[in-house]
Amino acid sequence: MVHFAPPLLSRWRKTLSLSPPCGWVHFKLPKWVKSKLALTYGVIHLNTMLKVDLIPLKRRAFTREEARRAQPHLLEAGSRPVRVASAEDAVLTKLEWFDMGGRSSGRQWNDILGIMRRQGAALDLAYLRHWADALGVRDLLERALVDAGLKGP
Repeated sequence: MVHFAPPLLSRWRKTLSLSPPCGWVHFKLPKWVKSKLALTYGVIHLNTMLKVDLIPLKRRAFTREEARRAQPHLLEAGSRPVRVASAEDAVLTKLEWFDMGGRSSGRQWNDILGIMRRQGAALDLAYLRHWADALGVRDLLERALVDAGLKGP
């Protein structure tokens, strides 16, 4: 996930060359995401099938911390690096989306579990628990840890 300030969307389109000849195409997000995150914009790079969610920055402590922790990554040779959210912050954001979507999206839940399983013991559980408490998704985090096999039932 990549976060951006809304006025930067046109710059993102230029940075990522969001057109089929360069391999980037826009995809539609679920309506519940659009209603909660009005300017969220998703793209897929056709050559690599890399999916990138461009998400507007919210004005809150978690988003400031998430932006501070983001690391630069080169998505494609010849492009500028972009700052990508950490695994922990991606999990927390997806837990929020799962909660906002009525706690029923199998896609979001599978994404959460996939990130957690891949990261395993490298996840910063203290960080996750701190922010899950602040975001009101601690119960979902604990359930995800069990489902991902990182914590006993």
